[in-house]
Amino acid sequence: MYLLTGLSDLESNYNLLTMESRFFHCSEEMRGIWNKYDVYFSKKFCNYFADSVKEIFYREAGLKSSFKVGLSLFRENDNLPMYEPGPVSRINTAISILPEFIDPIVFCWKSKTGLIVHTYDEDFDETDLECWIEGIKPALYLQQLTTVNVDHPLKLKNLPYELAVYGIGMHMGLTTELTDVGNAAEIIKQLGDEVEKHNQKSEAKGRANGVVHNCSGEVSGNEIIFRIDVGSAGVVFIKKLLRLLAKHPEVKKVTVDL
Repeated sequence: MYLLTGLSDLESNYNLLTMESRFFHCSEEMRGIWNKYDVYFSKKFCNYFADSVKEIFYREAGLKSSFKVGLSLFRENDNLPMYEPGPVSRINTAISILPEFIDPIVFCWKSKTGLIVHTYDEDFDETDLECWIEGIKPALYLQQLTTVNVDHPLKLKNLPYELAVYGIGMHMGLTTELTDVGNAAEIIKQLGDEVEKHNQKSEAKGRANGVVHNCSGEVSGNEIIFRIDVGSAGVVFIKKLLRLLAKHPEVKKVTVDL
């Protein structure tokens, strides 16, 4: 993995946290937010919740967590408590698909032996629990995820590969499909070097062209997954990376998304 360095520890940790991909937000860093809604997670139940949500959404909707898809604590026009313990316990949350889709769902669980297992319990038998999600709408999610933003500021002429843009923001991902992954590590290094070069030149001019806050890259199958927080460098910086990728004949397709 290539990871941009040179930031303060605080800034680096913050950027990595905001760029982390997850369906759920019950990690230690986020539990304080849940606590405001009187929901308290033990580490064990947090893991059970996270793993179950991931498995159910993939099984029933073919949906994976991403920087565009996750859970939200916000439910419109809803006065239900966030957590309802009982013989069938419920967490009233919502599925969120950027930039603006939010739809309520309910994570439910019950004990086969009749015990009430709370979100804050650490000592419970996972095999005694059954769980499911109410309100899943696979067709609606697919519709949200396949709406391409045609009018975008990343249009470049004569690119030798297919470019698909599904979302643009400060935090973005460039998924690069390759016909041959033999040079993938070098491509990731070049992308990171381009970020370093831009920041150094901009810093020398008093950050005249802004700075990129963070980037990271990894190889997954026949793809490069490159995440970037463009910071004050702005979306226009992504064009530099797209032109760089155009120099590699093994690049078949690049997808830009949140």
